[in-house]
Amino acid sequence: MRALAILLVITTAATLPHVALATSDDQRRTSILWRRGSIAVGDDALVSPSGGFSCGFHRVATNAYVFAIWFTASADPRTLAWAANRDAPVNGMGSRAELLGDGTLVLRDFDGLATWSTNTSGTGADRAQLLNTGNLVVSDAAGRTLWQSFDWPTDTLLPGQLITRRARLVSAKARGSTSSGYYSFYFDNFNILNLVYDGPEINMNYWPSPFKTWVENKRTCSVHGICGRYGVCAYGLAGPACACPEGFVPSDPSDWSKGCRRLFDIQCGEDVFFAELANVDYWGFDKKFRQMATIDECRQLCIDDCRCEAFAYKKGGAGFCYTKASLWNGRSSDPIQFMYFKVPTRVQKKLNLSSVLGLRFDGHGCSTTQERNANVGYSPSRHLKNYSGSKIKFVYLYSFLGGLFVVEAVVIIAGYLFVFRADPAAVQRVHDDGYTLAMSHFRKFTYDELSSATCDFGEELGRGASGAVYKGVLDDGRDVAVTRLVEATTPQAEEVFRSELSVIGRINHMNLVRIWGFCSERSHRLLVSEYVENGSLAKALFGGEPALGWPSRYKIAVGVAKGLVYLHHECLEWILHCDMKPENVLLDADLEPKITGFGLVKLLSREEDACGQAPSRVQGTRGYVAPEWALSLPITGKADVYSFGVVLLELLRGQRVSEWAAVEGVPGGDEQARVDLQEIVAWFQGQTLECQGERSAPWLDEFVDARLLGDFNRSQAAVMLEVAVTCVEDDPSRRPSMNAVAQKLLSAHDVVGSASLRRVCPVPVRGISSLHFV
Repeated sequence: MRALAILLVITTAATLPHVALATSDDQRRTSILWRRGSIAVGDDALVSPSGGFSCGFHRVATNAYVFAIWFTASADPRTLAWAANRDAPVNGMGSRAELLGDGTLVLRDFDGLATWSTNTSGTGADRAQLLNTGNLVVSDAAGRTLWQSFDWPTDTLLPGQLITRRARLVSAKARGSTSSGYYSFYFDNFNILNLVYDGPEINMNYWPSPFKTWVENKRTCSVHGICGRYGVCAYGLAGPACACPEGFVPSDPSDWSKGCRRLFDIQCGEDVFFAELANVDYWGFDKKFRQMATIDECRQLCIDDCRCEAFAYKKGGAGFCYTKASLWNGRSSDPIQFMYFKVPTRVQKKLNLSSVLGLRFDGHGCSTTQERNANVGYSPSRHLKNYSGSKIKFVYLYSFLGGLFVVEAVVIIAGYLFVFRADPAAVQRVHDDGYTLAMSHFRKFTYDELSSATCDFGEELGRGASGAVYKGVLDDGRDVAVTRLVEATTPQAEEVFRSELSVIGRINHMNLVRIWGFCSERSHRLLVSEYVENGSLAKALFGGEPALGWPSRYKIAVGVAKGLVYLHHECLEWILHCDMKPENVLLDADLEPKITGFGLVKLLSREEDACGQAPSRVQGTRGYVAPEWALSLPITGKADVYSFGVVLLELLRGQRVSEWAAVEGVPGGDEQARVDLQEIVAWFQGQTLECQGERSAPWLDEFVDARLLGDFNRSQAAVMLEVAVTCVEDDPSRRPSMNAVAQKLLSAHDVVGSASLRRVCPVPVRGISSLHFV
């Protein structure tokens, strides 16, 4: 018996370390991040209870991380299911994700700057939990879901995850990359599921009328793959024709979509030379792009890359180099564009190839149903071969083309001297436009295209300080709004326009109107943005009956605040809107606000926002501009805060501030309205005490839009009024930031009930009626 007891003691002692170890592992492996907890780069990740998913920091580059969810069992590289900051990685040193005391899950960079958040402040959230489904959920103590990653997918849908009208799947740019790519999968405004490609290729065709369902493509050579791989499409006198460069033959003369095939193969590392093909470009499939490169440097780039088949080079000017991984969409280009094909030295004599190639036409055009002649509209190389013609035909052909070339040369030289002599840089800008803009994410339109899409700018939607806005329809059926900006003719204005476009094109927020493209042609400056069907807030708020309901008003206030927070605090460059007013807030089908009117944006670096810059002229709309504009004081984000405060007051009152003149018919009514506005500020900042219930109801009921008939949430109305009057302070330093404004509004977003007001509220120094609201 004693021996048995000793054996039990030894066995228990031996198992205790294992029990302790298991308990320690269970404590380290958790699926919950509690309030005021955080996860830093290098810390253990959250792991779902089943162990199938993990959530933490995933490295995407040297010292660059994203906060993501991945399949735990996936080998390196990890297979990601979701990423919070896929396009804005944080630094590896000091970055962390934390659940704040106010319930917001926020991602902070190494400098403490918030780069992403769930916007759940004031909701009572006390935990963030990774579920077995791969869903990261922010919830309160009662288990109510306040935010979930399933509502904000990146490029993956997990089992049980729904794609809703507001969700958007966006592909990755490349395998292994987390950055957003060119394909989007989402519901459009007509509740139709779309798979949309929005890449660097430029589509040049748009519906001239919303009633047309099909239109002939006038630019046949711009159709992707019309002449297949290695094929070149050129416009001739008898129409477009397909051709193969020397060293290539048609894969199937009866079907040019199959393109051409090479008469040689290339081994990696063998000796090669480059054969020149003038005035031709293969659009797209650029592997690398280099500016200010010599032709020798460009040639070496292609030699060093075994996958490079050819390179394009623009002679003169900046020297643009484009190495090509695949040769599709060949077509004639400007006279300074040259293609250089990589050819093995061993086949040069066998195929009788020289350093300058020509094009071979077999008599077929782009359409296989009709024979085409080989007489093309641009001057062919001296190596041009026509297998179906005779030598006599070539005499007439070259005679005709020679005369045509002389006429074209005279016209080009005369046009150059007449149009560009005042601005030599204009020639280079014209040459560089296509590639520079195609390599970016922003689509360029021509003025004629937008004129056709808008039916010659026939349907005007509105007009503001930045210009007029017109409705248009693109060839894919999308409705767009085309803003015709105030024309600018100086080179400095063009530089500013392009600089602002480079930032505006990256703006992506649910409360900001998405800009899809632009036009910069001669003196024309136009922006193409999404069309929002319910029109402006001004129309809904001031347009008469029925009155905009209170829930919608408060949702609009919160949404606009979120949009301005994104512009001021979450973009790489800090952006000032400079023209915030009800006309520049559009409402979608769900009355979700979207800020528009980016024609007057001001870009600031972080240093500029700290010190500010004095404006050269007043920007914005009278009645909404901050006092510092008129006083030539430095302009910061507080100018937008002031304008937003005016919009809040108008949401509450249901009238424009300019309509609050104290005495009817008295000259200087606008100035009197400004005095009344400041009286409201002074009144509201008077003595305060704790008040409840009906004690506060009379003055609040008199202030809020009478058309609501008292049907509004008094707690939310008091918060809005409190925020508004602090926003319209004359002294910018006394105004809150937009981040603080948004948090204050969100704190009352889910308050239920409209009968009582339970908060610290002001006691008016004098009756509200003495302010003479009309």
